[in-house]
Amino acid sequence: MDDPFLLALEERRLKREAERTAWNKRAAQLNAEGEADAVAKRVYLETVKPASAVKPSPKPDAVEPAPQATVEGGAAAEEIPVKDMILTVLRDAYPLGLTAKQIKGKAYMRFKKHINPNTLTVSLGRYSKPKDGEPRLARCDGRTWFYVRHDVREIVRGAVDLLNGRHMGAAE
Repeated sequence: MDDPFLLALEERRLKREAERTAWNKRAAQLNAEGEADAVAKRVYLETVKPASAVKPSPKPDAVEPAPQATVEGGAAAEEIPVKDMILTVLRDAYPLGLTAKQIKGKAYMRFKKHINPNTLTVSLGRYSKPKDGEPRLARCDGRTWFYVRHDVREIVRGAVDLLNGRHMGAAE
């Protein structure tokens, strides 16, 4: 295995991999910087400028602004459970996925409430691995979380099975 041709090819492959890793790392840094800037700008505009002077950017960077302080039914942000905020943000992003940091930023933008990262992680984990009989509401691919949409018939069948004491998808 000391073939100079193969060693040269392996060396070139390793150089490409190192360069690709550096590019990916820089792209991740730029994305994180953009998300942090978007959140900081929004917080600054909300605290320093009067509400009438706040104008959203024409093109959002990493986190889109959502000026709503209330949700459906007029409930205040303090009354909304964190798990519902997370699910709403994921559902709004469907079919695209979001990282945990993006979910946290969008939840703050929309509901004006900070989410503890540990709470976020636990909630996402529960959505991805539900209890018996409950549908899975989220899935993770790497570090990106996706909302899992279900057919109405599947949800009704699961509820009927649960009421009858059977688990979803169990053989009859």
